[in-house]
Amino acid sequence: MRIATIFCLTLLLYHTGSLRAEEMKDFMLTIDGQELSINAGETVKTKNKTGTEIEITLKRSEFSTYSEDAFSFQHRSDLSISATNISDDIRQILMTSALGSMAIVQTYKNLNPKSMAQFMLDQLTEDDVKAGAKVKTKPTTRTLSDGTEMNGLAATVKLRAKSEVLFEVVTYAVGDGGLIAISRIDAEYVEGDQPIIDRFWKTLKVTKQ
Repeated sequence: MRIATIFCLTLLLYHTGSLRAEEMKDFMLTIDGQELSINAGETVKTKNKTGTEIEITLKRSEFSTYSEDAFSFQHRSDLSISATNISDDIRQILMTSALGSMAIVQTYKNLNPKSMAQFMLDQLTEDDVKAGAKVKTKPTTRTLSDGTEMNGLAATVKLRAKSEVLFEVVTYAVGDGGLIAISRIDAEYVEGDQPIIDRFWKTLKVTKQ
């Protein structure tokens, strides 16, 4: 009796595990009224209404577009994107890579961020400066693909003899508000992550209201 109970329990756990695995798939496709649970990159077989067996493959696009009312940009689909309402008037979008490179867009209502580039750079480098880092800045202008000019600062933060972090902080005023766009990349990761930062800047568009 005990063996039979253990056997039934094992079957139940196996069945439950299978259900959980099925539930954890990211997408649900509907083909001819039939729902198929599938993950990106997976191929599944099914039959259409005529009974013919077909293969369905779901592939993730290499790039995606993040869009809000005030701006949009393209990014690699596997990158992490998070959105945070810092206050009623400030919203932040953060894109990060596994190596720590990042792009940030902050949008402002009822606050013109035009003169805030230095303040924002100081906030981003505060801990490094306290640890003894040296910061070199120079004025910079970014002309976006839609013709928008954003002005601000480019900075090199030298942490150690062979360690540098590159920042760019530019601003744009729109009506009573505007936005700040920021990029950060460690110099040692430029070879791998520079295309991520380049795509952000090349595809960033500002909605002029």
